[in-house]
Amino acid sequence: MMIFFILVSLFLSAILVRGEEHVFPLPSYTMGRQNTNVTISPEGDVLVSFVTPLKAGYRIGIAVSNDGGVTWRVTDSIAYMRASMIGLQRRPTVFKSNDGSLVCSYEDQKVGDAMPRVYVTRTTAENEPWSTPIAVVRGDQAAMQDFSSMASSGDGRLAIAFIGDDPALSGRQVYVVLSKDYGRSWSDPLQVNSISWKGSACECCMTSVAYSRSGVLGVAFRANRNNVRDIHVAFSTNNGVSFDKPVLIQDGKWTISGCPSTGPNLMFDENDVAHMSWRDYRDVVLAPVVYYAKCRVGDTVTPRNVDLSSVVAEDADYPAVSVSPDGKIVTIIHESSNGVRITVSRDGGETFESRVVDPFIKRNSSCHVIEIPNGTSIAIWTSINDGRFDVAKTVGSVTSIYGQCEQLSSAVGHQYMPLYTDWVTVPDHATISGRDVAGRVVELEVTQSSPRRVRPVAFCLTFISTVLPEGVQIYAIIRSE
Repeated sequence: MMIFFILVSLFLSAILVRGEEHVFPLPSYTMGRQNTNVTISPEGDVLVSFVTPLKAGYRIGIAVSNDGGVTWRVTDSIAYMRASMIGLQRRPTVFKSNDGSLVCSYEDQKVGDAMPRVYVTRTTAENEPWSTPIAVVRGDQAAMQDFSSMASSGDGRLAIAFIGDDPALSGRQVYVVLSKDYGRSWSDPLQVNSISWKGSACECCMTSVAYSRSGVLGVAFRANRNNVRDIHVAFSTNNGVSFDKPVLIQDGKWTISGCPSTGPNLMFDENDVAHMSWRDYRDVVLAPVVYYAKCRVGDTVTPRNVDLSSVVAEDADYPAVSVSPDGKIVTIIHESSNGVRITVSRDGGETFESRVVDPFIKRNSSCHVIEIPNGTSIAIWTSINDGRFDVAKTVGSVTSIYGQCEQLSSAVGHQYMPLYTDWVTVPDHATISGRDVAGRVVELEVTQSSPRRVRPVAFCLTFISTVLPEGVQIYAIIRSE
């Protein structure tokens, strides 16, 4: 029996919920790290980008893991930012493509720049030198570029969305530039919010761009239409040649004659459904709220907005969303008045459960979350480690339960091992015991009436063993607050 528990521990240690804990995955660094972001490569490499404050400017670094975030290779310096173009969801972003090349995008105001611009630096491989940064927009087109986001299709196509200006138009606009050659060259800017839509973009709110598996390009942004600052998304189904009319996502308008300084986050599932989260202070609410909505490519109707935060926090902001390939598991991380929270839905975004993963960071966490191939989400944010800013990590929700249980059961020779999140019904006359992943005995709560139900007293991963004449059955239970 002990061998079974050891095998279980090795298999599940990287993929199960540890919501009450977070760790600092990178080796300690005296200067600290902040403004974190996380992405994943087609091969499953996890990439975390961050900045290190210097006396003048910031140094951009990355950490790479190819084992689901267990071990990391850290490069503290891949580029240098002259100006303080970070914060308000701005942060360097690094993507790795299928040829092994890496591209980093960021905003800066380098010598000679009258306005901030978006720059990229790239390398052909992780252990090769990084190139001299280049501006993705040349000449007079969109002279100002800010609040940029980058997406990668994994096969050499990259897209960068940003807020820019056009002397011929009033207000700010949303633009996209594209690369088809792994970031070596970039297209001219294409305006996302079409002129026929009759509106402009919020001048200082973050954009979010993403590719779907089928190649659809989506850009989520906050609009400014006569000071109504609502969230929209626009889709391109022709590789960025043009965008459809933006779809209104927010189902309650927010009127404000100033900049909210907070934008949406967008991610696709494999069915071309866009999952989005954002914060707004719409006219009918009493405090800022983080919302979630989903929209299928081609839809034109405003979707239902789900309030994620008002019941659990007085204030919330800066969410990031990830979604399992089938769209059933949605994970959102965001700041709140009681710390960094992770909110999870296991029914495709219909209902959510929320928990605090870091009660000490309530502002400037730069939190982000991604799905990794083993069926788990990894969340990254900036926390406090020994008195300095540092990269924090936690493992999120299990996203492919049944497939993992089948693999595990086969490996250890048991017929099945169902996975539950609270009570499990067991045979009335079975002998029952419980152990954690280390093989230690776990106290169980057992009902006496029929049908008999059991669960661990503590909030932890527990393996329930039931012994009957027909044999032994194993049930895994995950209890998390």
